[in-house]
Amino acid sequence: MTRLDLCYVRITDEQLGCLLHNCSALLQMQLSHCSPLTFLKIPFHLQQLRHLEVLECTSLKVIEREAPNLSSFHFSRYCLIQISLGVALELKKLTMSCPGAVCYARADLPSSLPNIEALSLSSVNEEVNTPMLPSKFLHLKYLNIDLAAMTFSLAYDYCSLISFLDASPSLETFILNVSHCSSCKHV
Repeated sequence: MTRLDLCYVRITDEQLGCLLHNCSALLQMQLSHCSPLTFLKIPFHLQQLRHLEVLECTSLKVIEREAPNLSSFHFSRYCLIQISLGVALELKKLTMSCPGAVCYARADLPSSLPNIEALSLSSVNEEVNTPMLPSKFLHLKYLNIDLAAMTFSLAYDYCSLISFLDASPSLETFILNVSHCSSCKHV
């Protein structure tokens, strides 16, 4: 089997672990709305795995990646969880949609994703401004930031996003989409 898609499947950590143990040829995996999954470990023996999507798995608390050749990762959830990518040298494309994704990406990803080329971030809530840090995204060519400002603080400084530009000397494309709705509340 080279592709595994589980959608609305009630699967435990142990059951998924047993399934993955027998899928060494896996190239793509998508988990969508899977409960009661709380811990997702992508084991080292999944050496062929290139693409991983984890979408709206509401009980999930931790993702741990050991598969060495993962090149594309898409994560979407209503809250940020613990994501341990290690040093993912092969990861070239990351899509992350969750509150706090922008600050998390700038603060935590440059050291674990040194070769990232495409980064798409979507957030409905950023609690703090994007930090200015010395770390760099040396190979980042494409950056898309989508902020649906539903509960942003009035004090949020959108200009703090310049930190990404400063950190990305190879950037070719930068897309920033900020949407406000008239009924949005500012805190």
